[in-house]
This record gives sequence, C-alpha cells and structure tokens, in this order.
Amino acid sequence: MNESVLNFILRSLKKDLNLDVRDGNITLNEIVSLGRVIPDSGMTNNHPNLYAVIVDFGEDVYPDIQAGDKFEESEGVVLWPISEVSEIVSKCDDSYFLAAMSRLTLSGIYTIKLSGEDKKDDEI
Repeated sequence: MNESVLNFILRSLKKDLNLDVRDGNITLNEIVSLGRVIPDSGMTNNHPNLYAVIVDFGEDVYPDIQAGDKFEESEGVVLWPISEVSEIVSKCDDSYFLAAMSRLTLSGIYTIKLSGEDKKDDEI
C-alpha cells in the first residue's frame, strides 16, 4: 500500500531475483505499463497493474549461465532463453503471464511466434 511503482519493482527484483539496482552492475532500463488485469472479475476488486521491466546486468550476476541456457535456482527462479518463449506461452495457463505476453505483443514491444504461424491465412 502507498508504495511507488519504482520502489515496488526495485523491492521485487531484490526479493525475487536477488538483483539490487544499487549495486551498480545492474541497470533498470525501462518500465513499461501493460495496463490492468482483472483475474477474478466479479468476485473481488482485485485488478492490479501489469508492468514489463527491462533490466541489463553484467555477466558476473549469473556467471554460470551461457546465452541460450535455461537456468533454475533452488528458490524457484527460472531464466528461460528468449528463443523458448513461444513454447512457454503454448504450455502456460497463468493469466498474469499470458496477459503480459499478449499485451507486449499487441503493443509491438515483443513478437511471439507460435508454431504454425508460418502458414498462410487461407491454410489456417
């Protein structure tokens, strides 16, 4: 309550990913508002805002990860290669994640290429 979006994001990065922007080797480049999502319409007044956050960090933050590798920590943090996002989207049923991905795509920030997308319109 009464916490700014920036403070919430900084706290969440620290808590969830152990990334502290104040360390100097991590840069918070952009915060993109994706609007509100209403996951349980009619049941509660829960309608949080979604944000996409673009973060750059040095290779020393996750030194054991090579580009394109999947990484899992015991605390539940999973980093997926961007090349596998379409696979995640096709298997995921999390409304927050799917809402965020669809809004990123519709806004032109990111494009998800799902399997079968190479077909012509008359083949679908």
